[in-house]
Amino acid sequence: VATFLLFAVLLSFLLIVIGFNLAIRLSTDLVIDQMARDAQAVSSSIPNFRGQRQNLLVQTSLMDELLSSNKEESQQILEQLFKTGPFFRSLMLINDSNEVIANYPEDLVSESLTNMESIAVNDALVSGAPFISSAQELEGVEYVLSYVVPVLDNQGDVQAALVGRVPDVSLEEFVVALQGTLGKGIGFILDEQNQVIGHPESENLMKSWAPPANGRREIGNRNGLPGTAFEGLQGSTNARQLIYYLPGPDHPWSVVITVPYEVILEQALQIAAQLAIVLIGAMVLFGALLLWLGRSITSPLTELAHASQEIAGGSLDTPINPQGDDEIGRLGLAFGQMQLSLKRRLDELSLLLDVSQDVSKSIDINQGMPSVLKGALRGTGAAGARVVVMNPSGRQPLSFGEGPASSTMANYDRQVMRLIRQQKELVLPSPAEVNGILKNGKAPELLPKALVALPLATKQRFQGIFWLSYRDAHQFDQTELSFLRTLSGQASVLVENARLFATAEGGRRRLAAVLSSTSDAVIVTDQTDRILLINPAMERFFDIRASEVIGRSIKDSVNSQELIEALTTESERTFNVEIPIEDGLVLNASSSTIFNNDGQAIGRVAVLHDITYLKEIDEMKSEFVATVSHDLRSPLTFMLGYATMMPMVGALEPKQEEYLLKIVGGIEQMSDLVDGLLDLGRLEAGVELDFSQLRPRDILDSVYQEYLQPARESGVQLVIQCERDLPTINGDAALIRQAVANYVSNAIKYAPNSGDVSLEAKKERDEVVITVRDNGPGISSKDQLRLFEKFYRVKTRENERTKGTGLGLALAKSIAERHGGRAWCESQAGNGSAFFVSIPIETQPQSGESHQLI
Repeated sequence: VATFLLFAVLLSFLLIVIGFNLAIRLSTDLVIDQMARDAQAVSSSIPNFRGQRQNLLVQTSLMDELLSSNKEESQQILEQLFKTGPFFRSLMLINDSNEVIANYPEDLVSESLTNMESIAVNDALVSGAPFISSAQELEGVEYVLSYVVPVLDNQGDVQAALVGRVPDVSLEEFVVALQGTLGKGIGFILDEQNQVIGHPESENLMKSWAPPANGRREIGNRNGLPGTAFEGLQGSTNARQLIYYLPGPDHPWSVVITVPYEVILEQALQIAAQLAIVLIGAMVLFGALLLWLGRSITSPLTELAHASQEIAGGSLDTPINPQGDDEIGRLGLAFGQMQLSLKRRLDELSLLLDVSQDVSKSIDINQGMPSVLKGALRGTGAAGARVVVMNPSGRQPLSFGEGPASSTMANYDRQVMRLIRQQKELVLPSPAEVNGILKNGKAPELLPKALVALPLATKQRFQGIFWLSYRDAHQFDQTELSFLRTLSGQASVLVENARLFATAEGGRRRLAAVLSSTSDAVIVTDQTDRILLINPAMERFFDIRASEVIGRSIKDSVNSQELIEALTTESERTFNVEIPIEDGLVLNASSSTIFNNDGQAIGRVAVLHDITYLKEIDEMKSEFVATVSHDLRSPLTFMLGYATMMPMVGALEPKQEEYLLKIVGGIEQMSDLVDGLLDLGRLEAGVELDFSQLRPRDILDSVYQEYLQPARESGVQLVIQCERDLPTINGDAALIRQAVANYVSNAIKYAPNSGDVSLEAKKERDEVVITVRDNGPGISSKDQLRLFEKFYRVKTRENERTKGTGLGLALAKSIAERHGGRAWCESQAGNGSAFFVSIPIETQPQSGESHQLI
């Protein structure tokens, strides 16, 4: 009784504590929801506040009179803007020398620019874009925000900057809306520098604010609302408080609301008090019921528990005397039956364990199979046991037997195997049934009196039979049959392991012979970048020994950074890289990921082919093409010059003009080809690049402006999609722009009237990837393999008349590689194409010989 009462008291206390904690959590969620709604309401109004004032300045900057040489006219415009509403504390017009040329009102607190304003004015004059400075203090009198807008002349050049100062009182409407959350909340606004620019207490303005470092416990946002809620300590009183911090989703300002923790506790106590009353009443009823039920159940269960302890201690002969016909009595009866079944089952499991251990010790079928047969005899009392296994390498099957009747059973192996092939199992418990199935006309007395036969099979493949014979009739129960099926499974596993070992050993020997005889180097690594296999060619090329490097990291074993990168990359796509080694040899390494049957990456393999001879031929070809291209430039220039001067000699007939246009077009196409070859030759020769810090957005904007009109004429729309805050890249501006322009030019030529062509830029790990994506006819996977080769063009009916040199993509690939990046394509026939060029954020110029091209 005391135990039940103690349990009821402890359970009641636990439920009250849980209820109070739930009340705290619920109250916290309610307070956070209210704080989030108040903060969102103010945050959503801030863009309108910022945009309204900036738009007023932008509209005023468009007035021609603002740049008038007459200061009074400029002053009058500023006065009109000032009187449009209570938007600005003061207005100033600044020239490109940072001099104030007009201001209103004339009794400014400060007629000179602050440091932040000077920086914003310079940025606006250089970039031609508007800026908003951080909050700042004017000579200790007031706090302002400064809006700076460039002023352009009729030619579109920046001549001056218009500065509008917004006083802190303009934020009073927002500050008032943030006060009084749940009666005690205090709210304020931070700028992008985390300075307080709006606060109900003026002494806190311009102070930096950050979430408290001590005593902070982040709560997060359980209801999916924007912003973050966390607990902290109030700075002056060290009291707990709830803080809600909401950065602007579309503006740089943030909203902060703080509420004393006592508000949460008050609400939680109200909720918990009601829950406590309900829980106490329920626990009283539950305790009484539990006490009554316990007395009627515990007595017989105690007896069963004692018997259970005896059985658990290994005494399976302990008597169990069930009493009564109720559930407890039936439980005792079932417990006794379970005791007997458990004892028999333990004997079988012990026997199976012994057999499994014997089978697992060796994959030699001649050593393992006798253990299976002896175990069958011990577990069933049969007179004999046999296993007959199909021999894939010979005509006669393999047979194994144990027991005194084994030799006699051998006469019936073929009949039993034929019967088992027709049915899954053969169970004959009586002599009559055996005589009806097996035939032995010469000595019927030798027939077994009972038998059971099971197939040996794995993965639906028949391997042989496992069968037992008895001297007398024998009834087979399900337990015995389950035991024999398990032994049959062990025999099947043993047979399959032996077969697989033989197959694997044969495959290993064939693979070793192939790897030893091939002239290509092969290296295989696992998922931890450790070497699993190398062949003799790999040993020769890199002067290593398999016995020394197997099991070691690739980084510690191979002196080739290119090969290390190809085998340790996280990408699952195939890499092809050229690797120079000693003696002037060049190897082409093709590296790919190895997957298991479940699609999981388990390592990488690289095959390295000696392409030194091919590289020499390619270099000779490049030199020949460069020489021919250079020698063709001068004749083409003369031909184009004289062809364009022919109309100056005299009037041409229409047919002559047509022929002349074709001649000029052919010369221009050949000139483009020569220029492309020379550009490609310079890149391949290793001419030094003009590296500088570049903004990816500037490159996209430049290409966009150049191809905007041709795109419209071709029926496509150029669209720029660029991530914010992309890092700059170090590269040759002209070459990177040329690579992107080649992509765009191809999209316009080969995907006309296809909708949008998007120019995209985004950061992926340590590189910036620029993408040109179209909605054209797409490219087949077969053509994609050769797409970046020189002079290769995809031939279809649609582009038969499209002019091109076949060098644009090859040039883009060379440009990317000279910057330490790469170029590739992703496409499906009928679903458009995407061409990519990646440039590392910190590009190191690719080493190479320096050549002077003439």
